[in-house]
Amino acid sequence: MLLTVVVLGGVILGATTIAGLLMIYQVRQSTNVADSTKAIFAADTGVELYLYNRFKNPNYTILSTLDNKATFTIIPTGLNAIKSVGTAGKSNRAFEVRFIATQCSDGVDNDVDGFIDFPADPDCSSPGDNDESGGGGDGDGEEAEL
Repeated sequence: MLLTVVVLGGVILGATTIAGLLMIYQVRQSTNVADSTKAIFAADTGVELYLYNRFKNPNYTILSTLDNKATFTIIPTGLNAIKSVGTAGKSNRAFEVRFIATQCSDGVDNDVDGFIDFPADPDCSSPGDNDESGGGGDGDGEEAEL
């Protein structure tokens, strides 16, 4: 009788230990999901900031640490490409953005007038304008219709 009680007690103790361990793994996994989500949003913030700085206001700055303690790092991977890495806890998530440069955003003086790209080149109406020659390009690579 005593042996049966000891064996049953051991089985119950073993089962509760395994259940507790599984519960700890579940809690850990749910924490990783929250950190992963924060890291995704941080990486997206880095992309948005880069695009805003490039096309709207190059003097705009923001701290790379967000209110939720997630951080982002913007890494240039080429003239027209960036990688934004978001970090939260032990989770890292990244977005890489590549875009096609137009004549008014490629860093080259295409019409050899001494001015490089928008806004310095008066022949460029926006960074999306694909004609630096003063032909009034509207960003589609063709002459604008009058």
